[in-house]
Amino acid sequence: MKFDISSFSEIATPLLNKLAEQFPLPLQINTRRYEILDSDLSAEPLLLKATLHFLVQNNYLSTKSQKAEGVVIDCHLTEKGLALLNLSFETEFKNSLSTSIYNDGKTGC
Repeated sequence: MKFDISSFSEIATPLLNKLAEQFPLPLQINTRRYEILDSDLSAEPLLLKATLHFLVQNNYLSTKSQKAEGVVIDCHLTEKGLALLNLSFETEFKNSLSTSIYNDGKTGC
């Protein structure tokens, strides 16, 4: 088994993109059998675990808990992970406020 930066990217890129698409919802990952999103490849468990370890240890992802061995539950994209994808939580949130009902004075007592 060969692991290099391209192997890391083949696993990390679709994973991070999927988390960004469904942000802030978590993604459950089975580290024993993980189909790489939008790809015909399957990640080997050791490669997937190593990729997840790096992403979590470097604060690109957070995980809330582990269920049974091999299953990561509640894998979330962090603000640092969003920044890696050139997404700014603050910018996106402020842009959504520009069309918010708050700006129309329709809320409050």
